[in-house]
Amino acid sequence: MSFDEFRAGLADGLATADYNGPDARLLAEETRLTCTQAMVQCLGRAERVAYVLGEIFELPSPEAAWILDVTPAAYRKRLERARQRIRAFMTSTCGLVNPDAFCRCSRRVEKAVAIGRLDPRHPVFSTHPVSRPGRDVAEAAAQIGRLHDAAAVLRAHPDYAAPRDKADAVLTLLRSGRFQLLESE
Repeated sequence: MSFDEFRAGLADGLATADYNGPDARLLAEETRLTCTQAMVQCLGRAERVAYVLGEIFELPSPEAAWILDVTPAAYRKRLERARQRIRAFMTSTCGLVNPDAFCRCSRRVEKAVAIGRLDPRHPVFSTHPVSRPGRDVAEAAAQIGRLHDAAAVLRAHPDYAAPRDKADAVLTLLRSGRFQLLESE
């Protein structure tokens, strides 16, 4: 799906008022998370993988380029294009980023339920236990923040370098096809 197709789909059926039904906050959050996943899927595979490595894992360009088997300049260009495309889409579409943009998560809930993207009885993202029962996405996000801080300390250490076997394992994992987010269109 392209960003233009996705934008048109978001505009179709957008309610004029926020959803105020049962579990309104939970369902708006679920809508936001599904939208975020769909937005990343609008990127081509090369840009998507660069975006995940650069923005999610925050790998420095030499390491990300090595994983992708491209030059650091090629990796940086892919990441720059991905960032520009996502920024342009969100600025023109997402009310969380730009108050003048048309889309609001709480106004997409009813349409998302109607077309089957969201099942109010079984939210997929916002209630998904991440690593232990009762742990939700918000807790996982906080943990990722703490892990990011710890990783920054490790990256700053002048003697630290990932062991080759570990780096090879990451590369094998990325190329395994086990992660839908990294799959090609």
